[in-house]
Amino acid sequence: MLPRPCACHGAVQRNLPTHLESLWIADDILRHEWQRFVLGSKIHRRYGSFVPGPLEARRRMGKRRMAHLSADCPPPLPSISSLWGSFWEVDRSQWQWEAPRSREPEPESFAPARSRVQDKVRKSVSKSKVTTKAFSHQDVLTFRSKIKSCDPDKLPAICNDFNQHFKHSLTHGTAPETAIIHALKGIPRDLRRASPSAAEHQCLDLYNAMWDGFMACRILRKDYLEVAITKSFMTALGNLSMTMEVQKLVISVIGTLSAEQLDASTQAIGTMVDRLVDSWLPTITESSHSNIGVKRALHSFPQELAKVLRCLPEKTLFSVFHRGSKRISLFHEAATGVPIDVRYTWLFLASQLPGVSKEMFLWSWKTMEACGVPLQENIMSTIILQYWIEQDRLLGVDMEYLNGGHRKMVSRGEGFGPLLHLLEDDEDLIWNLRKQLINMLLAVGQHQTLYNIFSHMKEHKKPLSMPLLGRILEATVTSEGAFALRLYRKCIDMRGEDKQRFIPELCPNFVLSLVNNPDITWPHIWHIIRIPFRGDVSRLPKSRVGSPPITPKKIELVTKLAVAFARSKTRPPRVILRNVSQCLLYLRRHNATLNPDVSRALTQAAINLKMKFNKAVPQERAEWAVRIIQSVEGPDVAEAVHTIVNIWNERIYEKQRRAINVLGVGPID
Repeated sequence: MLPRPCACHGAVQRNLPTHLESLWIADDILRHEWQRFVLGSKIHRRYGSFVPGPLEARRRMGKRRMAHLSADCPPPLPSISSLWGSFWEVDRSQWQWEAPRSREPEPESFAPARSRVQDKVRKSVSKSKVTTKAFSHQDVLTFRSKIKSCDPDKLPAICNDFNQHFKHSLTHGTAPETAIIHALKGIPRDLRRASPSAAEHQCLDLYNAMWDGFMACRILRKDYLEVAITKSFMTALGNLSMTMEVQKLVISVIGTLSAEQLDASTQAIGTMVDRLVDSWLPTITESSHSNIGVKRALHSFPQELAKVLRCLPEKTLFSVFHRGSKRISLFHEAATGVPIDVRYTWLFLASQLPGVSKEMFLWSWKTMEACGVPLQENIMSTIILQYWIEQDRLLGVDMEYLNGGHRKMVSRGEGFGPLLHLLEDDEDLIWNLRKQLINMLLAVGQHQTLYNIFSHMKEHKKPLSMPLLGRILEATVTSEGAFALRLYRKCIDMRGEDKQRFIPELCPNFVLSLVNNPDITWPHIWHIIRIPFRGDVSRLPKSRVGSPPITPKKIELVTKLAVAFARSKTRPPRVILRNVSQCLLYLRRHNATLNPDVSRALTQAAINLKMKFNKAVPQERAEWAVRIIQSVEGPDVAEAVHTIVNIWNERIYEKQRRAINVLGVGPID
């Protein structure tokens, strides 16, 4: 019996009236009617608010908006909803319910083939059910017991069966985490005890089977593996010898893992890098005695090592590369010195890594520089050029012209100066690159290379920024004061057309180092800091109308200069007092607040130096110093200094009287 028709069957079969909303009107007709409405509304009679106010403004805004939309918007494309009314009269009476029909019978000739296919599918399903038995911790224990008790000849077959079963379980995601970690930690140890000669090969087969199972698993992605599993797997790989097969597996694994998994395996990856470096160093040592070219020396690092380092994130790369640099430095301590090819190659590898930071590159450069003779400037320019290319600092540069000119430059033994000269076309680019290179050379300590760059710039009449010169002098004076002075004399006239002034406030330590330099006269110091020297400071007033104010850095520099002159051991006392007085005069003339350090420097120059040589302090000088001390440190300190000076002078005068009275005539003490 057929089922009853649904409740809407009658409504579907009868003709329904056409609704007004189903009628479609063209957009051009709507636009035309709206414009007629707008034109008809432009009469004096208005409905609503005609007084200027919020209602009138709202009405006008709506009117403008509708006119704008109707005039500018293109007509919409016809859609199914708009075309439905057009086909309603045709399709509304075509809906009829039909009962389901039975399937047509198959020919009898198809029956044997169908039965064979069903039997094959049934056997494959039953076989898969048997082979997909859940992998457990007991399976690992059973395999370990078989390893301990089997003959060495049967070990490959037993390991092969276990590897296939383990791989199949990992592919289907049935192996638990505890069983995987137990297999990675226990099985290699048992294999080494059972057969030391074949342990490496069997362990590698086990790791390949495990990784193939991880890669074929469709239940869990490789980057979603537990961190404990990946860490144990990388640790197990790190215990193998770095053969070509192991290196291929390591590259495949590292290129697949996520940043979190690699971060957890930093120790194991560092061990692998150490083994790669250890296998690489003897080959470089042998080639260092031959005539090896620059290009071959730079590209002599193993490509597998480069692939491993390129896959690492920045945090992991810093730790691993740090270990590699230390490994090379330890090789330097054990041997007579690191071959120069190793240092160039390691730095060239660092310049090619996309994730290397500036701090990591500079640290490696400094480490390699300390491992032997200084690195050649022409080869280091090649490394720096490659570093700039990897950092995308040379975008828009004609690389064919640059590489051709650089090859000629390296063959002539030229360094960074000609390299920068090749980039002179772009002023902004050369300024940024020159500044970055100078900062890198300062961080590494390559001061002589800096001097060579500035000499090349001066030969080609290239200007140098005076603020940059001040920062360079400040950075170099702490380690090499004589070099800083030589660099200042070399670059002080490289001001260019804008005639920039040298800013001594940017290099206060350089200015202070000139105080104890016997090759520099004290008037030249005042010329460097651009302060004119005055004559008799005791008769000049405190301030003068029109004296420009000075910056706090200038006040600090002059104060430190006064202290440096007061403590100088290379200048005579008269020169010390004169320069300290000059500092005091300069500060007073510019209405600067005197620091207690100035009064102490004045006390040292005017009073203490006289006492040091057992001489009396002149009364006028003492009174002048006491007045300055009173204005800076207060009357109590000034009174104490005045008392000490009086007592000291009385003792000196008494000694002089006794020295003059040779016969001892006079009252008895």
